[in-house]
Parts: sequence; C-alpha cells; structure tokens
Amino acid sequence: ITEGANDVLGTNHDIPRLHGCFACHSGRKDLVLGFGSIQLSSTELPLNLQQLNSQKLLTHKTPNHYTLPGTATDQKALGYLHANCSHCHNADHHMGERVGMFLKIKVGVPLLEQPVYKTAVDVPTRFFRGKDFRIISGDIENSAIYHRMNSTERGIRMAPLGREVIDPYGIEVLSNWIVNLKN
Repeated sequence: ITEGANDVLGTNHDIPRLHGCFACHSGRKDLVLGFGSIQLSSTELPLNLQQLNSQKLLTHKTPNHYTLPGTATDQKALGYLHANCSHCHNADHHMGERVGMFLKIKVGVPLLEQPVYKTAVDVPTRFFRGKDFRIISGDIENSAIYHRMNSTERGIRMAPLGREVIDPYGIEVLSNWIVNLKN
C-alpha cells in the first residue's frame, strides 16, 4: 500500500504512505516493531524466549528471560517505553540522536543508569514547546511525554505516525511511574 490507508480493516489503525515507513522502521538491527527479547521473555506469552530456544527457532541462543530493573511500576513503565517508543528513541535512529532522548532498555544496567533516566527524567524538552520538561518527577500534567501520549493532534501526538487513538494502558502505566518518581 504505497499510498497508505486509514482505518485499516475497520480498525483505528492507519498505515502511513510508503515514504513514511522508514521514519519508524529504521534504527534497529531488524525492521520489526513491538517485540524483541525483552518482550518475549515473559512466560505469560503463548510463545516466549524459553520456548523459542528449546525449539531451536532462534538464529542465536539467548537467555530465556530478561529481568528489568526496579519495582514492578518501574518495570512496566520501562517495558512500555522500550516496546512502544525506543524504536525511534534510541542512539541508532536519526530521530533519537537528533532529539537526544533514548528509551531503549539496557539489560544488566541499574535502574538509575538506564538511558531513560539520563535523557528523559527531569530533562528539558529540546524541540517541543508545549511543556518545558520531558518527564518531571512526580508531575504528570507538566510532563511532555504524558501530554504527547495523551493527544491525537498532529504535531503534538506521540507516536506521530500511524496512531490516532490514545492508549489508556500506556497512559496508566506512565502516570503511575511518573507520580512515584522522586527528584
């Protein structure tokens, strides 16, 4: 679909025009969005890393499970940002590099040393003028990330392409995390 499509298969999901695809689907070793070793390590999935390893379906043996740092609230927020935002917001993607906000989890790195803490928590926004800080510890309403995730307006919403609805689960996870962050 080179011209893109709106409300694909009766859903609220849009497919951007072909030239927009690589805005999101680059900056990774593969072009797949939404899952990787961290997401697949959950034992609650119908197919997970342990099963993929035991069935020899992976090209490289990997640990059966990755444990994220922090509390359950931290883990949910970091996992959400990693799965939904880090495909652009990482050091290998032109947008992540331009903006300087990196949300990809680094396995084995302590919580406060994670890129999200260094590049987003209590860090001023660079190009977005709607809010002054990316994430303000304890302050949801004035955190740009919350504001942008909670909008469907072009130029404000994040992710900027292929999203026209707000993810209530994501808003809840990030809100709980931001409220519990301490300066």
